[in-house]
Amino acid sequence: MKNPSGVVVAILTFRRESELAVCIDSVRASIQASGASAQVVVGDNDPESTTPTYVADGIERLHLGFGGVSPARRAFVDLARARDRRYIVFVDDDEYVDVDWLSNLLTCAADFDAGAVAGPVIPVGLPASELPLHTRVRHSTGTPVASAGAGNLLLDLKALNGLNFSDDWDLPGGEDTEFTLRMSAGGVRLLWCDEALAYEPVGDDRRRDSWLFARYVNNGRILAVCQGQLELPLLAAQSAKRALLVLASATLIPVALISPRIKRVVLDNGARNIGWFSERFSRSDSRTPRTEAGGNAMTRLLMTAYACDPNQGSESGAGWALLSAASELCESITVVTRSGESPALESECEQLGCEVRVVRIATLPAEEAGSYGRYLRWLWHTSLFVRREAANFDVLHHATFASDWLPPPVLFGGAGGVRLVWGPAGGNTYPPMRLAKRIGMRYLASTVVRTCSTKAVRSLTHIFMSGRVDTFIAMNSDSGRGAPRARNVVVQPNCVLDYDGIEKQAVPRPKRRLLFVGRLLQYKGIDLILDALEQLGTEWSMTFVGEGPARGRIEKSLPYRRGQVTLRGWRDRSEVVGEMGASSALLFPSMHDSGGWVAAEAAAVGLPVVCLDLGGVPTLAGRNAVAIPVAPASTLASRIARSVVETELSFFEPQRDWTRSRLTSVLSRSYGQCNERQQTNSKKW
Repeated sequence: MKNPSGVVVAILTFRRESELAVCIDSVRASIQASGASAQVVVGDNDPESTTPTYVADGIERLHLGFGGVSPARRAFVDLARARDRRYIVFVDDDEYVDVDWLSNLLTCAADFDAGAVAGPVIPVGLPASELPLHTRVRHSTGTPVASAGAGNLLLDLKALNGLNFSDDWDLPGGEDTEFTLRMSAGGVRLLWCDEALAYEPVGDDRRRDSWLFARYVNNGRILAVCQGQLELPLLAAQSAKRALLVLASATLIPVALISPRIKRVVLDNGARNIGWFSERFSRSDSRTPRTEAGGNAMTRLLMTAYACDPNQGSESGAGWALLSAASELCESITVVTRSGESPALESECEQLGCEVRVVRIATLPAEEAGSYGRYLRWLWHTSLFVRREAANFDVLHHATFASDWLPPPVLFGGAGGVRLVWGPAGGNTYPPMRLAKRIGMRYLASTVVRTCSTKAVRSLTHIFMSGRVDTFIAMNSDSGRGAPRARNVVVQPNCVLDYDGIEKQAVPRPKRRLLFVGRLLQYKGIDLILDALEQLGTEWSMTFVGEGPARGRIEKSLPYRRGQVTLRGWRDRSEVVGEMGASSALLFPSMHDSGGWVAAEAAAVGLPVVCLDLGGVPTLAGRNAVAIPVAPASTLASRIARSVVETELSFFEPQRDWTRSRLTSVLSRSYGQCNERQQTNSKKW
């Protein structure tokens, strides 16, 4: 091996301390065997890391904290140049290397006069049948390649002539493919060294079909972006070929379920090309730097709100609340809604604090299509509007539907360099299967179908939106945990209450008077309420406000309740607030509520809210939530009853957190947060 003038071995890590230790030990052994003058630098890319920087035993650890991979790799290259090193070698923190790894990389670079050298990363810990799904293509040593991953990559800094990783790459992964393609296009020779072996243990999470599908879709997106940046022509024949490959792959899916080799063919030709189409046609115009604006400096907002009505509740009321809050931050807003929303919308917008233009998109008549059919028609035409107009705005905010599984218009229409905000969105809360008998057989089948279909659509939507969202606003913790990959995720329900119309409860609170408000549905926990009442005894009373299919089930129990249960039907808001003031607790054990504004209203009165630890109800009830774990299901009703009794012994104050000013504050940060954080991290280097 020819001795180089200094090597930096760069290991980028993110919350993998045990794997990192194995990687460092193997790299040390390889450096010692090579005899090279090499320095190991570990870059901690966790923004929240508290591990101190240090230099010890030949290892230097730095805190990068970029979060994104591309700016961190860029910082490593800058560091090696600043220290006047000839080579930088990248290896991932979840890999370990062969003892002759570094020697073989350096020898190949010197013997073939290569500007960069890539080596294989061999998956380990897999059964032989699954190896085709994870094994990358290998070549003989000295073979030129157009691109390579950075998990096993040597770069000759002298040959790069100032080239570096992108500082604005925003897809999850692929920064190495983009860089090496750009490097090759610039005349730098990238060669393969098949003897420079690195090994990557494959965990169970990476063996799942969902992970593999997402990976191959993302690979297709990366290819489309790189083709766009290199300004390669988009040929009709190429698109047609890819479309035929997707269709052909679909026919092989049944065989792919039993044959890993066929599954690899389906992933290569189907999933990869799905990703290519999603990126090439929806966002080929979007790889421009995001606008430098934040908070009140942002002036132009494009809001897509399928439902937006100042005189309605639920989705329409949420859309209006978001529009009203955004009007305090913007100089001008264009809101795109459906044609059937209130005719008074335009006149109400004139009363807001900025210029608001309303664009109405026609939807199908209710008698011709269901709610989802009407939304999909609106979605398509709105996406065309977004694609045409997005460049004229600073921020694009998709507000309603408030669903995290229905695709937003920007999925089909490029957003240019516009900052993208999505939410508040929910829908990731499902009835636990352990409570299936509580749902009832009548609803179980529809629940299973809905769960499977929405999860499938959500997975595809999140895959295609991954890395494209600057801020995802989740309605609750469930939605936050299942959010698409975004630069920032915050939890904020789409709830804004007018507290002037909610009178605080008098002290002391009434005793043993429980209240339920909402649609009478099995998944709202009606059976749980009836079972808990049986354990509480007849000295407790229960009032149901609302209507629904489960009313019959409640009525059947009335002869056994001896006046314990009252059915009030629907009541207006003032009457509901009155009922809350006359009750001791809101009993709302819903198994499937992303929101549940009634919990926030009850907390504003001063009631405790006895609920399950699912969805948005605990979030909206805040400090007044008495959240009960679902497991074990066999004792759930008795634990609900016990919690109800315990509320009688506790003091609860009115909670009034869900104000318009709070929502405005969240929007202000969401509209301007991304670039502020990028600027902060860039100053470190």
